[in-house]
Amino acid sequence: MGYTFEPLNAWDRTLRNQQPDAPEFTNGSVVGAQWAQGRWRGKQALAFKSPGDRVRLAVAGEYDAITLAAWVQVGGVDRNYNSLFLTDTWTHGNPHWQIIRSGAVAWECTTVKVPASMCSTPLFYLARRIWASGSMWHPPSMCAQGCCGIS
Repeated sequence: MGYTFEPLNAWDRTLRNQQPDAPEFTNGSVVGAQWAQGRWRGKQALAFKSPGDRVRLAVAGEYDAITLAAWVQVGGVDRNYNSLFLTDTWTHGNPHWQIIRSGAVAWECTTVKVPASMCSTPLFYLARRIWASGSMWHPPSMCAQGCCGIS
């Protein structure tokens, strides 16, 4: 999957998967976020200003590895967890990539299947701090392989 953040027009609510022959269900649905000036002149980005702003994606299948990379302009970290990429649940293998209140990038993935009445054991990795103040662009990225059966 690959997304270039190039809308068809200013009101476009679809984030298109640019991979050749990508099925339509892999396009993202933009919820709340607005198109804005991107990292480079003439390029677009999505501005996430409200807690409910997001892009909903459908990722079919299960994978042994995942690589995530983005250019992000962080204007502030006013919540404990500020999402970059989240799944809807904390079930086995679901990844959560976030910027935490300190400005560091965090990666979490539940690693152990347990009964529904108990919490799963998370795999937690804390990367360097990318935000202190201001609104510079940063290129966080992460790779995980074989750690939790990404689904």
